[in-house]
Amino acid sequence: MGCEYTTVGRRIGALESALSTTLFVRTPDGLAPTAAADDMMPLAEQIERSAFEIASRATGHDQRAEGVVRVTCAEGFAGYIVDQLGELRTRHPNLVIEILDDLRMFDLARNEADIALRLAPSTQRELITRTLCVMKWRMFASDAYLARRGAPTPFDNLHGHDVVGFDERLAHVPGAQWLAAHGQDANVVLRGNSLHAVIEAAAAGLGLAVLPHFLATRDSRLQAVASGVLGTRTLSLVVHPDLQKVARVRVTMDFLAAAVLRDQERGLFG
Repeated sequence: MGCEYTTVGRRIGALESALSTTLFVRTPDGLAPTAAADDMMPLAEQIERSAFEIASRATGHDQRAEGVVRVTCAEGFAGYIVDQLGELRTRHPNLVIEILDDLRMFDLARNEADIALRLAPSTQRELITRTLCVMKWRMFASDAYLARRGAPTPFDNLHGHDVVGFDERLAHVPGAQWLAAHGQDANVVLRGNSLHAVIEAAAAGLGLAVLPHFLATRDSRLQAVASGVLGTRTLSLVVHPDLQKVARVRVTMDFLAAAVLRDQERGLFG
């Protein structure tokens, strides 16, 4: 049994006390089971089989790359994740990815999501954070706007130009901060409360916009006005330590990290 006979004796004594029943008769040759012990043995063996089955199924769930994985991401990243899902499903067809694309930050410590792709540092020390890449922001505009108004020269001289800005909810993003510092002489024609709204306005020709390189270059209606980097944000992958070894979470996490690092080398993020 892998323990001292005295330990076995103490455990039998504790069990008999808990059941208020004598299970063994102590004899010079050892312990002999009583009728009560013989009567309970089949039930005890049934409990043992159930305990082993619970452990086996629990281990199997953690080791199988199947089931639901909830991924929360920074705004604009949902489309990028969707683009990768074809390859991920080819590798693991029994995975179901739920994308939580929202401005609010889902709490991984409270199990609101399994994996997070974040552009802000995590303040929860118990979470595991992996830095993936630095995302660059540049100025973009539509062909129609550039044909009508031309590009600013130099690019930070926005005097007389129309710009698409950000509302207070996005005042912290690099594009909003750069415009706050350099756009005093510009005409703000629209403020968006989402990156999608700002991209759509710029693509419609309403004005210049400072946008994440990887998002703006996905839209064929936009082109970079200048090569200068106007801001950066660091993209990180965050996971709870209890989930990083669960197969469905681990394979999804590793796949997304590899995709981002691959596309960083390709220049997708600027």
